[in-house]
Amino acid sequence: DPRRWPEPQVFRPERYLGHTHGLFAFIPQGGATAADHHRCPGEDFTVALMMLSLRLLGSVSYELPAQDLAIDMRRMPAVPRDRLLIANLRAP
Repeated sequence: DPRRWPEPQVFRPERYLGHTHGLFAFIPQGGATAADHHRCPGEDFTVALMMLSLRLLGSVSYELPAQDLAIDMRRMPAVPRDRLLIANLRAP
């Protein structure tokens, strides 16, 4: 939503630095708590896994070679045609 984030269609994960989510942050899952209302019971685990993944990705360097990142939205799961190719992966 452009009222919340400038250029919402652009991938900028740094927008979420310092951001804490509340009970109504993931509205597609419904507002409130998983224990009391309709929310995904695996949401807390998924958020923790995503945070760990972002920390790991932030601590290594890598290059993305030329690749076809077009997404066929008729396919499930909708993933880039070349998936995601990573080159020159280096740990600090």
